[in-house]
Amino acid sequence: MPGSPNGQGNLKYLGDDVAKYQRIYELKSKEDSKAWVDFVQLCKVLNETPSNKLEAALAPLLDIDGVLRFLALENALINNDGYWVRTSDYNIYQDAKGKFHILPHDMNETFARPGRPGFGGVVFGPAMPIAAEMFSQGDKNSDKKLTGEEFVALAGAWFDKLDKGIEGKVTQEQFTGPFLVPAPNGAPGGDAPVRGGFQPKTFAGPGLFDVLDRDKDGTLTRAEMSDVFSNWFAKWDAAKAGMLTEEKVRAGLTEILPGPPPFGRGRGGRGPGGGIKVEGVKLDPLVAANDPDKPLISKLLAVPALRTRYLGYVRDIADKWLDWKNLGPLAQQYQSMIAADVRADTRKLDSSDDFVKSLTEDISGKGFGPGGGGSISLKSFADQRRTFLLDYPESLKPARP
Repeated sequence: MPGSPNGQGNLKYLGDDVAKYQRIYELKSKEDSKAWVDFVQLCKVLNETPSNKLEAALAPLLDIDGVLRFLALENALINNDGYWVRTSDYNIYQDAKGKFHILPHDMNETFARPGRPGFGGVVFGPAMPIAAEMFSQGDKNSDKKLTGEEFVALAGAWFDKLDKGIEGKVTQEQFTGPFLVPAPNGAPGGDAPVRGGFQPKTFAGPGLFDVLDRDKDGTLTRAEMSDVFSNWFAKWDAAKAGMLTEEKVRAGLTEILPGPPPFGRGRGGRGPGGGIKVEGVKLDPLVAANDPDKPLISKLLAVPALRTRYLGYVRDIADKWLDWKNLGPLAQQYQSMIAADVRADTRKLDSSDDFVKSLTEDISGKGFGPGGGGSISLKSFADQRRTFLLDYPESLKPARP
């Protein structure tokens, strides 16, 4: 499951037409029609089997225990780029006996507060990434503000990228289909968002399209987009400063973009615009447990015995592996192993001093996260996450049906 699948890489059942799955999932081995048929059957059983019969029906098709461990690992270590948040960046392997396994992949965004590395509560919602991309493309002189001319010009630039047939109109399908402006020196790893790129569908594309489509005719014209952007600028620049900051754009988008957020429904506090609010590292182990768009979580955890087993794995990770007495020596070992290479690296994003400190000291003043916070140290993350998970009341209670 490659990065940025527009929130569709969730193992939902889309019918028996294999072509629908081939547009979302990527078969890395040789093309095999039976493999696709088997995969469709897995999705069908996962999504359409009643919870009281699900474990027995899935057992021949899926390594259920492995999936529960996978989900526990993602949540306990807070993988900010995985199934629970984007339903992407994981692997699906079918063994020689026909059973599927879900495997971790590209988990470099773990051990951090949700969202971006930083301090304080983070609201997951569509406004943040869209505002960031507006600035990455529209702020040509990098002065951290958008003038009215720059803001309206951005609408025209987006339209030109979408109107590939030069027909003068863009449909919702065109708008929500992926298009990506190449990032300087290449897009890093295929992840979104990337500097200089924008994927509307990843960030509530249909909702954004509906807002832009003022006459509700199912298409957008260049003039229509430019007029909407012009009106937005006038409204959001309430102080008549002649420019917008990223914070003002984000606040404006939060008011107009509909929920639910692309990061899914489920337990947890709600932030502005319907997003899930996470305070520090207090990510609920049962986030997305009621989210129908994440069936690997919601369907499996609807089975009481599987829910109990999953919470047991989360607690085990917290108790043993987030204990700094166990994690600290391992982290120190690996940090020492690569320290010389980090010092020699001329293209690293952070200083060698920050690399050394990051094991046990929080780094502030880097401009990331709410309020320009910084990055949490590995020890701080482990200590705080462990405390929260071990105090989590549901892990001590019988599972609810």
